[in-house]
Amino acid sequence: GINAEYMGITDLNLASMTDIFHPIGEQVEVTEEGMISTESVCPVCEENGITRMMLTLIPHFKEIIVSSFECDNPDCGERNSCVQFGGVVQPHGVVYVLSVRSTDDFNRQIVRSENCTITIPEIELEVPGHKGEITTVEGVLTVAYENLQSDQPVRRHLDPPLAEKIDTFLEKLNSCIRIEQPFTVKVVDPSGNSFVQNLFAPHPDPQLHVTYYERSIEDMIKLGLMAPPEETPEHVAPKPAPDYNTRRTLEEERKVDEGQVTLGYTLPENCYACKRPGFFKMAVVDIPHFKDTVIMSFKCDDCGFHSTEIKSGGEIPPYGTKMTLRITNKEDMSRDILKSHTCSVSIPELEFELSEGSLGSMFTTVEGLLDQIKTQLSSAHMTEFVLGDSGQTDYKNKFQLFFDRLEAMKSGNIPFTLILEDPLSHSYLQALADNVEDDPQLVIEKFTRTDQQEDDLGITQLKEMETEVSS
Repeated sequence: GINAEYMGITDLNLASMTDIFHPIGEQVEVTEEGMISTESVCPVCEENGITRMMLTLIPHFKEIIVSSFECDNPDCGERNSCVQFGGVVQPHGVVYVLSVRSTDDFNRQIVRSENCTITIPEIELEVPGHKGEITTVEGVLTVAYENLQSDQPVRRHLDPPLAEKIDTFLEKLNSCIRIEQPFTVKVVDPSGNSFVQNLFAPHPDPQLHVTYYERSIEDMIKLGLMAPPEETPEHVAPKPAPDYNTRRTLEEERKVDEGQVTLGYTLPENCYACKRPGFFKMAVVDIPHFKDTVIMSFKCDDCGFHSTEIKSGGEIPPYGTKMTLRITNKEDMSRDILKSHTCSVSIPELEFELSEGSLGSMFTTVEGLLDQIKTQLSSAHMTEFVLGDSGQTDYKNKFQLFFDRLEAMKSGNIPFTLILEDPLSHSYLQALADNVEDDPQLVIEKFTRTDQQEDDLGITQLKEMETEVSS
């Protein structure tokens, strides 16, 4: 279920806040009410004022930084306030594509961070990120309409041609508000902290498509995760990791079989959460009966943030791989799984599907994967929408039944089918026999990628570049 602290504003952990905000300087003090106060310059009169900040937890938004400024100059009286997302930037960016067809879709809730951009391709509307908020599809369109409409009287006086074009656009926008025909809402957030409500949770939503992507350099700079090019210090490139597939000694073979890895190299890297310096480590390991695998890990000794990513090495295989495992006992729950970032997971008995990019990449077991799925769903925004005070009773019952069946499957009381589908064939599921063909519960099939999958993975672009080079 939902954590109790999401039911309202919680008390502040003052000790952890002192560590996080220590770089502000000695002027910072943490009050008994959980506020952080620091002296700062007024942007209007340039006299001194007080900025107050508070970290708290609010439903749907999780970590929030609430800040306000008040000028001490009685002749000025400047005041302002803002709300910012205070949580960790997610490992990948996220894109939600929603097909709006009815009033139910119109009422879907949207959590958007200050980095989120919302577009409607059919009418060429783009709403750039400005501040974090909780809204709905209707709210996004209505606010856009009102903002454009409010300045029309002035435009008609100063620039009649422009006002006429905006009137034409407002008619198109109004037709979307009246839902005269289906349209698409696309939500893009490089920080990964935005969300569009799934009306069929925990099952897949046929009108909502979610994809995760690797952030570009521009995204990293925008989010403050990377310095601009002119500010990036030059450094000597690290030595490449050794090739563990060739000329292995008997000792090296033993280490691979026992799961031991050799560290490739270590790079200095700032923590994604607190921005303090840390180290990014990489290693290459050869998984028996599979392929080279690159393990990347970062852990911050200051704030405790950690992340792990697993990527398969080698060339892009010509086919994707689908692995279907029939789980009938506890022994099957201990099978090893290497799930790559491009792998989707489905359990037909639960009508459950986890899209590519969800949960990232991991090396775990079947039981560990089920634990990760339950943890992800229990802490996700969709659960807060369904299980919160405003959630409908039938949705709550449906979600609780899903969790009960998932727990029974994990305990080995209910047989079920686990399907891993990876268009890049970079995932692995352990067979309990020397040859996969001798394992009656595991079926591995190769399939041809669709054009959409090749576009999403960037393979189409690579093929076009190869064709240009060869010509």
